Order: sequence, then structure tokens, then C-alpha cells
Amino acid sequence: MTFDDEIVALKRAVGATTDMDLAEKLGVQRFAVSKWRARESVPAKYRVLYSHPSKAEISNAVTTALRFVMMGKPERSYWLAASLSVLPSSTFDLIDETEAARGLRLERAILDSMNLAMTATNRDLGKEWCADEDDYRQLVSVLRDRYADDVARIASRKPRTGSDDALQDRA
Repeated sequence: MTFDDEIVALKRAVGATTDMDLAEKLGVQRFAVSKWRARESVPAKYRVLYSHPSKAEISNAVTTALRFVMMGKPERSYWLAASLSVLPSSTFDLIDETEAARGLRLERAILDSMNLAMTATNRDLGKEWCADEDDYRQLVSVLRDRYADDVARIASRKPRTGSDDALQDRA
């Protein structure tokens, strides 16, 4: 796609007819589009407006954004994913407990297993974070192979007795 084609596609995407109209719709100074023309380059952050990303690219972008919002740093979410992948499904079964006590028990199991994942990342992978899917897969393998007893201990914790006591501990 030539630069002129890019400008035309960008104008079409935002409903602009002139360069001045384009600048206004993008919220940039009028001379910004002139600078783009001089460089013959549309900034990457505006190209997305006329490109057609695949569903996988959109999904990856949304996942990364959610990871950032939920965890503060997207790499931390690999610890959550690793924790959830190694905890046995029975950890999430309903046992004789109130919903509030169950929520607290599950939260504790997830936090403890995330702490274990963080420790394994530091000790066994020699890294501060899981930077990508490869690190994540390696972490899951380490958790299953070297920390199976710890995972089982975390998963087998019994619920606290008395839902009021469990809730008061949170206050």
C-alpha cells in the first residue's frame, strides 16, 4: 500500500474528506498530517484504524490489555495461568462450606499457588517474570515436576469452620 493509499484508507476509516478534517477527527494538530506527508509515513497507532487485524490479533490485544488492568503487569498473569493449570480441578469442588467460605478458600489456594509460581520462576527459571508463552510452559512443567507436593498441599487445605470467622479475618 502506498502512502497516498494509506491516507485515503485512514480518511475513509474516520469519515474525513480533507487533511484538515482528518487531523480534527484524530485529535491532532492540523500540521501533523502535513508532517506525515513530508515523511510519507502514517504513525503506527493510526494504521490500526484502517488495517484489518485477525481475530487472533484482536484476542491477543484484548488479553494483554486485561492482563495489564487486572495484574498491573501483564507478565504477572502467567503466574495466575500456571497456578490454575496445575491446581487439581477438585480444588474448585463445592465441599461442606458456605459460598463466602468457599470463595475465601479458593482465593487462598490461588494466591498461595501464585506465590509458588513466582518462587519457581525466580529459583528454577532464573527470571523475575515469565516474559512469554515459552516461559509459561516451562513454569508449568517445573511446577508439575518439582513442586507437585507443594501444589497438592495447597489444593488439599480444608475450609475454615464458621463462615463468620473467615469473613472477619478479612476485615
